[in-house]
Amino acid sequence: MSDFIEDDYRKSIVRIFTQGKETPVGAGFLVSPGYVMTCAHVVLQAMGIKKDDYSDQLELPKVEIQLDFPILACGQKITAKVADWTPYNLDTGDIALLELTEPEPQDVKIIPFSQKSSISKSALCIYGFGEENNGGQTDAYQVKTQVAAGRWMLCKKEDEEDETIQPGYSGAPVWIKEEKALLGMVAAAKVSKSRAYVIPVFRLQAVLKNLELKVLIQSHLKAEESSSSTPFKQAVEAALRICNPNGQNTSVVDQIDQLKADRAAPDGWEKEGALVRFIIALAWQQNTSETIEAQLEEWIDSQGHDYSDLYLRYARNMKKINVQQDNTCEHLFVVLEPEEKQPDHFRVSIWPIGSREHYQPSSPPDYIVFQESLSKTELPKFIRKKARQKIGVIFPMIHLFMPCSLFCEPLEMQPIRKRSSLGSEYPLVYRPLNHTVQNNKAFTDTRMSKWESLIKKGQQPSSSVFRPINVSSDDPDDWVYDLEDIEAAILQNFESVSDIFSEIHQEFSLPVALWVRDSTFQAQVKDILKECFAQFPQTVHKRREFAMESQSKDKESPAEKELGHHIALLWDDPDLLPPITQF
Repeated sequence: MSDFIEDDYRKSIVRIFTQGKETPVGAGFLVSPGYVMTCAHVVLQAMGIKKDDYSDQLELPKVEIQLDFPILACGQKITAKVADWTPYNLDTGDIALLELTEPEPQDVKIIPFSQKSSISKSALCIYGFGEENNGGQTDAYQVKTQVAAGRWMLCKKEDEEDETIQPGYSGAPVWIKEEKALLGMVAAAKVSKSRAYVIPVFRLQAVLKNLELKVLIQSHLKAEESSSSTPFKQAVEAALRICNPNGQNTSVVDQIDQLKADRAAPDGWEKEGALVRFIIALAWQQNTSETIEAQLEEWIDSQGHDYSDLYLRYARNMKKINVQQDNTCEHLFVVLEPEEKQPDHFRVSIWPIGSREHYQPSSPPDYIVFQESLSKTELPKFIRKKARQKIGVIFPMIHLFMPCSLFCEPLEMQPIRKRSSLGSEYPLVYRPLNHTVQNNKAFTDTRMSKWESLIKKGQQPSSSVFRPINVSSDDPDDWVYDLEDIEAAILQNFESVSDIFSEIHQEFSLPVALWVRDSTFQAQVKDILKECFAQFPQTVHKRREFAMESQSKDKESPAEKELGHHIALLWDDPDLLPPITQF
């Protein structure tokens, strides 16, 4: 038996008002700090929806509801928004969870639910807003029987044949006097007269469990906000990339709601649903601490599932498709295919790649974007926006697969926001569109051989790996065959690579090339060749970042006075090729 008293019960009740009016349409009650539960049809009634249309309102309403706590703060209205929605249905639904936009009165307590599976003819108390609309308590009811979907039917104590109740009591919690706990929530069903049904505890607790989950995740995310390390945020983002890859640019809470409402559960998870799969995916991440994992396990078990069995099943599924814990996004493939009818437009496709070691082009991850048409000027901002939306604050290497004709244009240094460009935010390398060439065995064998040699030289200074090639002559025969045995070349003394690079790449399987678009900066190249070769894309990234910062600090100087504005890098890793598409 709880320590709560009947006065605590009454203080927990709210009045819900018709929009723009002072007329209460029903009741509700506090179920968690900042959250009130009521019937879905009470919300619809407050919105002015006709009774005949209640069952058509399947989507969560984007509305604001006015309510007050009449015992503690009568007339001090609080605005609330709908946070969870189980559509109106006489058997399985009619539940709304409201999130308060300001705190509830200090003395409000959260009343516990009854844990008993059977209820005797105990004395019941219901506080609602019937004919007088000012609020009132009735002790005239008792449980008559349990009906379909576990709902309780009430009747008058003095007349078991009288099952009626005034509509204004909908949404009111039912207090069991001897147990000092709640039986459930009144949901008057309109047949010929309003009949007194009570939505059972297990249906209400299902909604509260979803709330508990969201609060749990939000609290841990908030605890990390002031920290420079955000492992749990990374774990949540990784789990969402797996379980909700096409989720919109919405908050974590909104994505959890999307998963909860997803009726098309993934293969093998039809019984458990998309939300349970997400929680297992989150618990599986390496960045999820043991403390949080234990809380997630408790939540899974409370849903009637076996956590251990689901965890093992999920781990096996991930191993089968080579997905790593935390699904680290090390690379981002951006494929630009020219539009035939619009010369300045491209079909853009983007894939996040977890790790080089486990990537398989024949079994790629879900794409972020697939063949979306964009103009050349829209590309940098679009790529950044999608990267931030889908993979968060992780900064993978961007592989920009595109026609060689674009190599002479500094897309990576086009400003996308203040003090920032795509190339200054992300390590970015160029990749040619050459699937036709890649299918040539001689080409692929030569490039693979050269790449394997480069890997062995990874810890050497870049200056000892790159070989300078003077390409200033108008006749390529004067220099082009110097590339035959070269693995990494610095192409010197020219300002446009587009006219010759396709030939260089295809003829000599050149996997790595460095050049500057303005020959006046050629002498500065030696400054970036001191660090190890394996980290050279990151070295170029730092130089691009420095160029953007210098430009923002010295607005009187020429806009492109730093090497970072002009340097370009081809880094054609043969193990990192995009999924097969029609170029």
